[in-house]
Amino acid sequence: MLSILIVGVAAAIVVVITFVHKGRGDRSRLLRYAVITMLIAAVLRELAPVQGLPAIDLLKRLTFLVTQTASILLMLTFRRTSVTRHAARRIWIATAVVGAAAAVLVWFVPTHSDGTLYTHAEAAGSPAGIAYYGLYEATMIVTALVVGVGCWSALVKPGQPVVARLSLVMIGIAAVGTVVYVGLGLYALAGGSAPTSVLRGQVYLVTLVLLLTGLAIGGLRKIVVEGQQALTIHTATDVIEPLWRAAVTLHPDVVLPRQGFSRRERLIRLVVETHDALGLVRRDSDHALDVVRDRYTDDPKLTAGLLLHLLGEDAVPDSPGRVTRLLMHLISGMRNEALMASIKDLYEIRRACGSRDQWWQPATV
Repeated sequence: MLSILIVGVAAAIVVVITFVHKGRGDRSRLLRYAVITMLIAAVLRELAPVQGLPAIDLLKRLTFLVTQTASILLMLTFRRTSVTRHAARRIWIATAVVGAAAAVLVWFVPTHSDGTLYTHAEAAGSPAGIAYYGLYEATMIVTALVVGVGCWSALVKPGQPVVARLSLVMIGIAAVGTVVYVGLGLYALAGGSAPTSVLRGQVYLVTLVLLLTGLAIGGLRKIVVEGQQALTIHTATDVIEPLWRAAVTLHPDVVLPRQGFSRRERLIRLVVETHDALGLVRRDSDHALDVVRDRYTDDPKLTAGLLLHLLGEDAVPDSPGRVTRLLMHLISGMRNEALMASIKDLYEIRRACGSRDQWWQPATV
């Protein structure tokens, strides 16, 4: 059951990374390499009828070797000085050399009468078996060390989101589990007790579950972040557009371009144009507005009062709805603090317009 779960989770991660994480940079490409080859390796490992056949075992190890290399390069891209293309090429060449050595050694490992390879414990007395399995363990140790150090370096950096930290912790624990897994394998190659193979299998399953869960959390984080940003843009637009329409009624020359902008860029333009239009209202030289300025000296009541005086109560937007008010307290998807501050200023003007029955006194001229 757990094996089926592992393959299912690996397949789900492939879907998430392929169709959601659509970046085209080196990190996105390496992440795709890692999860796709991990899925293939997991499927090959769970093919019970052919498990242990030299060709299948070699293919599984070569596939997972690509996973390891992609993981190493992925971690190296997060350093202050990212890995160069020349260095990455040398790492891939080293991977090819290791793979070629494994492809030669596998045919010298002793086999049973049914053609399946000796296990770790059974191959303890075979130089070819020790070299074949030991080479695999060595690559896993290198990968675990690089990934573990990379996770720790990322964890100690300030400002990491909670979801990202959880993902890093789980992947870091998986790296520790890999070291334990390798240690048990080396112990078996040295002639350790038979129960070691059972324990090694259990450690493998737990480690892979942790690794896949960590990757899944990391992949889903992108969905969460993008969803949060979309919600922020939608909520902010819902707050500002009625104010913008009211301001444009007074100053039709304030225009919002309709094409050539993303939703976020359009929101920024909407905020800027609304602030500009409301600024024109506040700076209007008409002395008839002085009575409002004298009565309400500060925003948001000053701007709301001017709109009420110029447009009339029926033409001024009401307070945002309950859902929008709730979302305004929750949204934090924009890193631009100045933009968020401007949005909140306009939100307070909307609220002041909506609560006019509590404070507004029509001016008489």
